[in-house]
Amino acid sequence: MLSHSMGGYVALSYLEKFPEDVLALLLINSTPEKDSEERIINRERAIELIKKKKEHL
Repeated sequence: MLSHSMGGYVALSYLEKFPEDVLALLLINSTPEKDSEERIINRERAIELIKKKKEHL
């Protein structure tokens, strides 16, 4: 199984539920670790910026 970024969370969740279905797991730009507070804040900031730019289109 190959996952990228947010897909890593999905892949890890799938792995927990169906470990017999996964031979290997490759995370690209993702991590099995919980996000730090700084990373959460930065992601929320980026989401708000995207929403604001979308409103101005």
